[in-house]
Amino acid sequence: MAVFPYPKSIQLNRGEGWLQIDWQDGSSCQYPLAPLREVCPCVQCRGGHDKMGSSHLDVDLLQIPLAPSRSYDLVEILPVGNYALQPRWSDGHDTGIYTWEFLYSLCPK
Repeated sequence: MAVFPYPKSIQLNRGEGWLQIDWQDGSSCQYPLAPLREVCPCVQCRGGHDKMGSSHLDVDLLQIPLAPSRSYDLVEILPVGNYALQPRWSDGHDTGIYTWEFLYSLCPK
């Protein structure tokens, strides 16, 4: 089982539309908010339980075609225990829990 680092710091820039995570392994990832919303890992956004899990983590965050009907404005982002973040988007969507493993795997190349 792979071990993923924990964040050292997390910074949200709503004006420029990105979330930056500096990881304990020394890497730093800047996630654009619109593609981050598009890869929401909740069951509603993934289209069912059969499309959930680690086998669906191989995503290039910057290559996702965007659906303009969704909200890409982040209202707040909350910690979930010691393992994840839960964003709340301006359209009220807040059921996605982005684990450290998931976020680390999404780090734009």
